[in-house]
Amino acid sequence: MIERKLFYLCEVRNALDSGMTLQVLNDYGHLAARGWRITLPIGSAGELPPGVSALAPGAGPQLMRTMRMALAARSAQIVVIRERRHRLAAHVVRRLVGARVVSELHEAAFPRHRRAGSRRRFQRFLDGLDGLVLTNGSQRDHLLQLGFALPRQTTVLPNGVDYARFAAARPGGDTAPRILTYTGQFTPWKNCELLFAALAELDDSFRLRIAGGKASGDSAAYVADLARRHGVGERVDYLGFVHPRELVGRVIDGSSALLLPLGENDIARHATSPMKLIEYLATGLPVVAVGHPSVVALAGRDIVHLSTSAPRDFAAAIRAATTESAASRAQRSEKARSLARSFDHRERASRYDTWLSSLVPACAS
Repeated sequence: MIERKLFYLCEVRNALDSGMTLQVLNDYGHLAARGWRITLPIGSAGELPPGVSALAPGAGPQLMRTMRMALAARSAQIVVIRERRHRLAAHVVRRLVGARVVSELHEAAFPRHRRAGSRRRFQRFLDGLDGLVLTNGSQRDHLLQLGFALPRQTTVLPNGVDYARFAAARPGGDTAPRILTYTGQFTPWKNCELLFAALAELDDSFRLRIAGGKASGDSAAYVADLARRHGVGERVDYLGFVHPRELVGRVIDGSSALLLPLGENDIARHATSPMKLIEYLATGLPVVAVGHPSVVALAGRDIVHLSTSAPRDFAAAIRAATTESAASRAQRSEKARSLARSFDHRERASRYDTWLSSLVPACAS
């Protein structure tokens, strides 16, 4: 059997407060455990998983760095791109050595405009791929509804989760204060303002606990401003960026409900694949989320307490989640944990391994 090599042709940020960095290290570290040799364009991210090597992208203009990465990928059987701007470099590799080009289609790579020219460019991008990885079934449904033809080799592979770590979370009690928890970034489509607006609709027995944003930057000021504008400053605890290894013990333990806000745009409704939702499911704790297709495609309709993005509705869903009967809560928890097990990193790597090997039969294990 030939050595199986995969090159991830997208620069990865060094900082471990980047959700992208953590996702890539987890996804491809577990794939490497199945016998693939992985190369990531990353300067330094501490100790890399076994089987994963780093390639410093170097300095210079973006095009120069990208082509330098492309030349380094010439021995790989699979080249994975994350952004459409890397498609030219990836196709250079394919012409030189016959590598298969696969795209992971994350939020930022989705078509932003529905004009005819933009649609044609996006379809040409899809047509030039050997394989397409979507991280949510809602992405596939949305692209098909928009009239795009997807590559024959298309798979839906949601983000992975460290199931055992999150399954160890301990629930909060039924007495005040009821802790409402959000863990995640503050990107626009997350609509984090909904957390504060909904808290203002709840009585003083509810508190909001937030861990997220960046390890550096103005995240604290952003949270403080939202708390002030909605008049809930005394009931908000911002813990800053917390490393995933500490997230359960420092943030999630003791929570009465875990919250997932989303905005009203195509990314939030269809394109995102909320990794936090999958982590929340693994805890078995009550979850309240905006019920967009991006949530329903992953969790269904009978596990998570679904709401609109209206603050009053979101607050009502929080009340329902925190006052639900013990029997009903236990039933939801069991279903959530069962579903989350199928998202475990090892399960994801196994499915990814099988799919990638089908693209290059000589790579089959």
